[in-house]
Amino acid sequence: MKTNPAPAFTVIIPHRNTPSLLARCLASIPRRDDVEILVADDCSEPAFADGVSRVVAACPNARLIALKEHRGGGYARNVALRQAKGEWLVFADADDYFTPAMAEVMERYAQDEEGADLVVMNAIFVDEDGITAPTPLTRHIIRYLRRRSRLSLDVLLYGTWTPWSRMVRREIVLKNDVRFDETLVGNDAMFVLQASSFARKAEVERKVCYHYYQPHEGSQTRAFYNPETFLSRLELRLRINRFYRSAGYPFLWPVRRMMRVAPPSIARPCRPALEAIPPFAADRVPRAFLPTGR
Repeated sequence: MKTNPAPAFTVIIPHRNTPSLLARCLASIPRRDDVEILVADDCSEPAFADGVSRVVAACPNARLIALKEHRGGGYARNVALRQAKGEWLVFADADDYFTPAMAEVMERYAQDEEGADLVVMNAIFVDEDGITAPTPLTRHIIRYLRRRSRLSLDVLLYGTWTPWSRMVRREIVLKNDVRFDETLVGNDAMFVLQASSFARKAEVERKVCYHYYQPHEGSQTRAFYNPETFLSRLELRLRINRFYRSAGYPFLWPVRRMMRVAPPSIARPCRPALEAIPPFAADRVPRAFLPTGR
């Protein structure tokens, strides 16, 4: 009895309530027989459920993982991780989409059995009118490709926290039990940092492979929300700084700056928590090296 070979790539997409944007994302994934697509639906509201099912059913090699509870993108990704079979893990958000260059990247690494454990892929912002703009990731990639120094590579690996800018060999995720946080905000940062630290070799792609959708109204991931989510972000930044210290990364996140830019309604309830934190030298980090995360 013949068995189907394991796919070379598993594309993991968390989703909730945006089937039309999900359809665009799925259509942008290169059509290959060795690609597995897992859409982890984070308990979409009933009005969107049928649309999600139709969109996924219409996409070859795509499978819907319908979650019964709304628990956030980190949980959705973790469920998909446990079911993934691909040699490489590729991540996308449902409202974003790949460029044609992604097909070239997949072709290059499909047979890369002894090479990289991680591939950093370039991405740009795009709005609803199709107007694009560079991301901080692009600046880090250009700097690394010019200098090829260890520091410029560390800034690229540890200064950006977005899973959609990484293609990760599944072996290192399984071997080191790397998982997404299941938190209110920033659930992808520690996954990216840990996966980057375990990679024995990283490759960098200059071509733009991914469009990060950022409509004119702005991304809610950049909002402060409320004191609870602000404190969640604060705790994440502290965890990231602890990781940076353990990894020997020299640029800490300027935690105290968060309070200076937060609206007063957010800053006042959180001030006691922030004042309990010792000063960080990271307040002097050069602006060009500030990390960026979704």
